[in-house]
Amino acid sequence: LNARFLGRADVPEPVDLCVIDVSFISLTLILPNAFELVTPNGMILALIKPQFELEASDVGRGGIVREPALHIKAQEKIRQFVVAAGHEMVGITPSEITGTDGNQEFFACVRKRSA
Repeated sequence: LNARFLGRADVPEPVDLCVIDVSFISLTLILPNAFELVTPNGMILALIKPQFELEASDVGRGGIVREPALHIKAQEKIRQFVVAAGHEMVGITPSEITGTDGNQEFFACVRKRSA
């Protein structure tokens, strides 16, 4: 099942919580479908992986993002996307477990707003 194409046919009843951990794709391509699957005021917990949110020129050799400013840039990209879609970014916090090869990842907690 490809989360990029996940829809109501796959999850017929709205859910209160959606958890997202994807690789090799931006959350901006996954979140729109997640919003469709979550109840109004439902929550989405998504793992922000900076190496998949930034431009290739920002990502170091081997896909490693070490610069704190780039971590913030990736977080802001997702925050702005969520707000522009009319939803609430409740918060973002670093994951205690790093990704492959030590990449710092971040949990984003999002609340879906009613249409």
